[in-house]
Amino acid sequence: MATLSGFNIIDSSKHSFGLAVLLSSISKVNEIFPFPPNGQIEIQANNPYIIAKLNSKHNMNDTLIEGHDLILKGLDILCASGKGDLSIRNMKEIISWWKEGRDQVLRWTIYEMLGFSIGPVKVEIKDNNGNVIPPPKQPKIIYHECMRYFRLSQITDDVFEAFRNLYLAFELILNFIEPKQIERERIWLKRALNTANSKHQLVRVFEPITGNVVSDIINEIYTDIRCAVFHAKKSYLIPQNLADKEKVQKGFIKLSNLVVFLMEKYLNTRNLTGGMTYFAFSNFTQALFSKSELIFSDSSNNSVNVSKKYAPELSSDGLSFILGSIDGPNIKKINDLKGFILRDSNKNLFTGEIEGVLSLEHIDRLEIQIGLQLNNLNQPKYLFTL
Repeated sequence: MATLSGFNIIDSSKHSFGLAVLLSSISKVNEIFPFPPNGQIEIQANNPYIIAKLNSKHNMNDTLIEGHDLILKGLDILCASGKGDLSIRNMKEIISWWKEGRDQVLRWTIYEMLGFSIGPVKVEIKDNNGNVIPPPKQPKIIYHECMRYFRLSQITDDVFEAFRNLYLAFELILNFIEPKQIERERIWLKRALNTANSKHQLVRVFEPITGNVVSDIINEIYTDIRCAVFHAKKSYLIPQNLADKEKVQKGFIKLSNLVVFLMEKYLNTRNLTGGMTYFAFSNFTQALFSKSELIFSDSSNNSVNVSKKYAPELSSDGLSFILGSIDGPNIKKINDLKGFILRDSNKNLFTGEIEGVLSLEHIDRLEIQIGLQLNNLNQPKYLFTL
């Protein structure tokens, strides 16, 4: 049977589907949490992983979503029981397994962020005689407490925490523009946004759906996300839930553009933006991957070359993946999976190592999904691990 760092991960036809992720710190207890009829969560003392074993048949995407949800529930119970305050380390490294027909498939997914920045651009304007015209003096930045909340929104990897702080920055800058009176929240928001929009067209940074940018900001940001993140009575969003995280992250990006714009117009800040386009990044990573070779290694230093291909079906804007796989006799060439090297003729491009050892008994196909994610460092934060 296949094992991961001491876990039996595929021990019967009942548990041919599952997910393993790394914990923020090692557990001190052994626990199994059943979640009938979906499956169970397993934690072992001194083990860096937590695993979800699923009872029903899934494809790869369903395994990821349902397994992730059960893992979070198991960690919730562990904390509520006073047995450990743990979290998922990140979702950039995942081991998942599922059935395709009679074949048992196991995939190791791992990706890293690639930071890209552009330095300040110096522009010179000259007169007809070739003399440099001094640039106009920039107005002095006005300090405001909204900047504190904006900064806090940029330094966390939890998108829910980031959104809460960003929305508080948004409230403070709007209150600077149009102080709130004794009035309902929605009425004040509409009044403050209308004031800002009358002087600076908000459609420059917030694309409306209905044609009324003020109403769309209120509906998309305040009603749909802010109320659901700040309150937990009904129609609320759950932290770290994959679907809810995606919704909050999209709202965070749209709100970031709006807050940066308002700070520039009313507080004289100048946010240095710019970076690599998704199209350029896709071309760059495809060229990088195409000239590389992928090698698996085991704990005995045996190695095997792995066929790979660019995987557009797994990639998205700013995130490029390749998929390597071995099956049948090639799996038997390595005793267990310890790590991989992705390299070109000159250097190692990407390396990874399993924490512990992944044995491959009863695995018919072993896959590795390796990716690079673009992180434009000059732009407001838009990537989160939690």
